[in-house]
Amino acid sequence: FRYAKEGNIMTNENSFQTFTFKLNTKYKSLDINLNKNEFNNIYVNEILISELKSIFYWCQLHLEISTIYISSDSDFTFKGLNPNNIENQQLSDLIVLNQSLEKLITFSKQLPQTIIMDISLGAENIGIEFSLLADLLISHQDCKLKFNFLSQGLAPRSGAISILSCMLSPAHVKNWILGGLNG
Repeated sequence: FRYAKEGNIMTNENSFQTFTFKLNTKYKSLDINLNKNEFNNIYVNEILISELKSIFYWCQLHLEISTIYISSDSDFTFKGLNPNNIENQQLSDLIVLNQSLEKLITFSKQLPQTIIMDISLGAENIGIEFSLLADLLISHQDCKLKFNFLSQGLAPRSGAISILSCMLSPAHVKNWILGGLNG
């Protein structure tokens, strides 16, 4: 485990904008603490995806790490896309973001480490897809999943919904997505 501490990424803890992290030597895990905005929301954006991808690449080379734990300091909601930015984004930017998210989810499923994510109070739209990169999800007892893709002019497309269909009835998943229902 000493080798993991000596890797370049561990000396650059302050170089990430969207999270902080630390090595937990007792459990041989990497703890990632996501940064929230002032309303306790976490938005999925290109920076978060890129930074997680870089840390996942590093983890792929460090098999001594057994678990990646993603959480935050307090209760929060994965809001998916920032609603203030959706109106100003070009369609091509949204497509690139979805493709990046799809690649991150696919890559996360190939990692040898177990990824555990605390989704706290819940997730919305692509925040749900983002949370499905984890092997195990934990949440607050009041957790709500809002499948509000269509009401925001979005379509689930990163491939994570097919993962959800393997866990739950495909009919329920279609009903949640098309109906914008809460899970």
